[in-house]
Amino acid sequence: MKNNKLLIGTFTSVSSIIFGQVGINTSTPQATLDVVAKVPTGSAANVDGILVPRVDRQRAQSMSSVPVSTLVYVNNIGTGAATGTAVNIDKVGFYYFENGIWQKMQPINGPSDLTSAGTVIYTNGKTIVAQEITALMTDDFSMTATSSPTVGLYIGNLNVEIIDNENSYTSTATWNNFRVKENGVYSITMNLQLTDTKASVGSLGPVIGLWDDASNQWVARVNDGYPTAGRLQTYTLITSINLRNDRTYSFRASPHFSNGTETLTIKAFNTGSTGSGPISQVSVRRLK
Repeated sequence: MKNNKLLIGTFTSVSSIIFGQVGINTSTPQATLDVVAKVPTGSAANVDGILVPRVDRQRAQSMSSVPVSTLVYVNNIGTGAATGTAVNIDKVGFYYFENGIWQKMQPINGPSDLTSAGTVIYTNGKTIVAQEITALMTDDFSMTATSSPTVGLYIGNLNVEIIDNENSYTSTATWNNFRVKENGVYSITMNLQLTDTKASVGSLGPVIGLWDDASNQWVARVNDGYPTAGRLQTYTLITSINLRNDRTYSFRASPHFSNGTETLTIKAFNTGSTGSGPISQVSVRRLK
């Protein structure tokens, strides 16, 4: 009878610990689970710490009804695939479950997989280096048109690549194009200094913009009046638009069409009494 009472008392004590605060290496836990290092200071060689479950990618991918905030360490990505709930599991490391998928734990300052130059952004649950392209001109470029400015003509000589961190930009003396790695919203900037052989007003002025090579139309453009033939005038396009990774885009321009052939020249350098420097530039940068 005495032994039975002792057994019941033991279960009662364990139950109170399970449903209260649990302390490891402490008798006064400060939270639901309080783990105190066995040897918190000094030069002892024994290991103190917490080991979270270590699983391979296939095991993480196979879990169902995973509670939010579940933490695992994926120690092998040679199994399973980076799809479904494991879409972000592309390297060994810590992952937590949120928004229906495993999210990669990365330090805010310098994630280990951010190896290319560019702007760091957070999108779709991931910290990434945003795709960026910036190019300057090596020399002036002239184009001649005898048709409506609704037809964009390639801009050549955009060959000075300041940045192309996805290696998706191509340019020659006569044309240029690029593709985006992922669908998203991209900032587009074009700053071009022009001179035209004909004067124009209003909507008849030269046009600059971004061209969709697949649909053969402008996706972003700007134009302005050009009141004096032969005068230098700077055109600037700044906008943000959706771009698709199944399309090819190009930076283009067009003279206005007025009573026959005319020539539009895009200047690579601006020269004045105080010196000379590059003036015409194009750029693309992913925002989200």
